[in-house]
Amino acid sequence: MFSTPSRREALLAALGAGLGIAGCGGGGSDTLEPANATNAGWDDITKMSWVDVVVGTGGTAGAIVPGGATATVIYSGWVYDKRLGNTKGTKVFDNIQFTWLMGRGRIFSGLEGGATGMKVGGKRTVTAPANWCFGDEGNTTEGIAPIPPKAALVLDIELLKVE
Repeated sequence: MFSTPSRREALLAALGAGLGIAGCGGGGSDTLEPANATNAGWDDITKMSWVDVVVGTGGTAGAIVPGGATATVIYSGWVYDKRLGNTKGTKVFDNIQFTWLMGRGRIFSGLEGGATGMKVGGKRTVTAPANWCFGDEGNTTEGIAPIPPKAALVLDIELLKVE
C-alpha cells in the first residue's frame, strides 16, 4: 500500500516540478452549482479505481512500474463531479510532465498509485478519493489551481518512461 504524503510534501513536489497549472474549465457547466462533497459525489468515492485507455507496450519486456523506479508521466486532473457524464469537473492540472522516484511518498498518492502497474506508452484514467489526493484541507496554494477540501479527483495519466 502507498503512504499518503503530507499536504506540504505533495505541494512541494508539485511546485518543484515547475507546474504551469491552468485553472480553466474542464467540461463543466456554468449552470451547475459549485462542486462540493454533497452535490458532486465526492463522498461516494471511497477507493481508487481506474480504466486503462491504452495498455502500453513498453520499450522492453518488464517495463511495469515497480516501487522505487523513476517514472516520468504526463497528467491532467479534474475535480470529480458525478453530475457530468465523464465526471470531469473543473480542470486543476493540465498536461503536467513530472518525474519522480516511486515508492518514496514524494508526490500525492492518487498520482503514484494511479501510475503503478502501467507500462510505458500506457494511458489511464484514474478516479481517486480525497484521502489519496489533497484530503480535508484541499489545496489553496497561490499559483496552483484551487482544489476544494475533501475533493475527489479524476486524473488522466500517460506513462512516458521508467528507469
